[in-house]
Amino acid sequence: MKMAYEDLTVPELKELLRERGLPLSGKKADLIARLSEAEEPQEAEEPQGAEEPQVAEEPQEDSE
Repeated sequence: MKMAYEDLTVPELKELLRERGLPLSGKKADLIARLSEAEEPQEAEEPQGAEEPQVAEEPQEDSE
């Protein structure tokens, strides 16, 4: 669920940015854009194929 960042004050926006570890600089529009961008990846947080890659075993050499 997206928040209505436009309805928040600059100090409230900066608090949200601080909680997310994001830069606090810029105008209100910059803060809103930064929060919106940070929100998008959270929706798809688990990347597909997140399993550990399987390494093919090297073929055993026959020692004759």
